[in-house]
Amino acid sequence: ANSAVFIIWQGSNGFEPWVMAYELAPRITSTRGGTWSLGKPYNPEDVWTADISPTGWQAALKGYDFVLIGKADDVFWDRFGQLFENPEKARDKYLFKVINKTGKLNLVSVAAAP
Repeated sequence: ANSAVFIIWQGSNGFEPWVMAYELAPRITSTRGGTWSLGKPYNPEDVWTADISPTGWQAALKGYDFVLIGKADDVFWDRFGQLFENPEKARDKYLFKVINKTGKLNLVSVAAAP
């Protein structure tokens, strides 16, 4: 219950990530004053997507234990895939542990219990 979770939901106006944050309570999530959609805005009205670099996201993830991906598109994977262990296989996963060893951040898939 003490884990912090960064939620990714590309192109969302917030409904889905806020429902997810409610389900994850009392865990802290990125919806509290943060963002859930990363990269270039999807259209001129998109005020929810944060135009953040991979380096910027690495810095933001330092306070989080997990990344939960509800929806990620090719734009997300092209820009941030390098932060994931086995990026080509990561696209099929949804929960990642934030590992920070000697200043190098890596997102490692968490296997689901059988």
